[in-house]
Amino acid sequence: MKTVVLVINFNGVKHLQECLSSLSIQTYQKTKILVVDDGSTDASLNFIQTNFPTIEILALKTNLGFAKVVNGGINYALDKYQPTYLAILNNDTRVDQDWLKNLIRAIETEKNIVAVASNMLFYNDPSLINSQGSKFTFSGHGLDINFKKKRSEVKIMAKYVLASCWGATLLRSETLNKIGLLDENYYAYFEDLDWGYRANLLGYKIIFEPKALVFHKGSAFWENYQFKKIYLCERNSLYTIIKNYEFKNILKVLPLIILNYFILYPGGYLLNRKIEDHRLVPLFKEKYPLFKRLKFLLIPFGAVFWNLKNLPRSLELRRKIQTTRTIHDQEIFQLSN
Repeated sequence: MKTVVLVINFNGVKHLQECLSSLSIQTYQKTKILVVDDGSTDASLNFIQTNFPTIEILALKTNLGFAKVVNGGINYALDKYQPTYLAILNNDTRVDQDWLKNLIRAIETEKNIVAVASNMLFYNDPSLINSQGSKFTFSGHGLDINFKKKRSEVKIMAKYVLASCWGATLLRSETLNKIGLLDENYYAYFEDLDWGYRANLLGYKIIFEPKALVFHKGSAFWENYQFKKIYLCERNSLYTIIKNYEFKNILKVLPLIILNYFILYPGGYLLNRKIEDHRLVPLFKEKYPLFKRLKFLLIPFGAVFWNLKNLPRSLELRRKIQTTRTIHDQEIFQLSN
């Protein structure tokens, strides 16, 4: 089996028809489709068994979070099928019929390429870009490249990127034992950025493939859990820095983190404003009253507390990462320019 596609699902029955149908008509056919279900309580499993009986299901009994679910699916697929490549795909997507073909063509251009980022567009407005790979600012913000920019206004071309969004990516299986899988301490958010950072530190490359089109509905589950989503992003950003940055860069970034957490962050949430494209825009789509926004001021403290509590484990992982790095941070930072 050359390629196994892992579709990650949690209570996504309303998305599965379109997602699985688009996978079933791929022009690249050397594949096995495996739905990894994260303890769904809706009708997802019954729907797949009834409408897509040839698709295999790995059903987990409880909800474990994205990182653990993906790792479980990868280990299962590697053990059972020994694929050359693994594709990871969110359930709230529709893929172009040449999606897999273009991903595999891209990864086979160089032996040093370990992952390929898809050209992810917004499902409801494909003229807007969702993600063309991921980057990590020096101060710790994880960003999708060209997020919400118009396709017509961006020069789109294949290029090296720091990381691929694991909502739609292709991985080279044989390198996973060297890079490792997703760090399960993340639960959700930043785990794919962290994996990309670690891959680059080892001298591997990740490339963006513009012809691998994916139409993504985007964060459908987390829209109802804004507090937890933002907390996880802040917590995991700091965790990524602690593990991966050279020590000199940790010292340089600390003043920026303090400024963000205790001045810019409180101001933004109190005023419900953020800077986007050099202008102030509302931070929340909803009109949160002040007393609800005050709750968000606790997030930086929670992020710092979690990282202090887990510091011994983080430092142990850091030692392993830093002793195997082959390049300096500066080369990685250039991928985010």
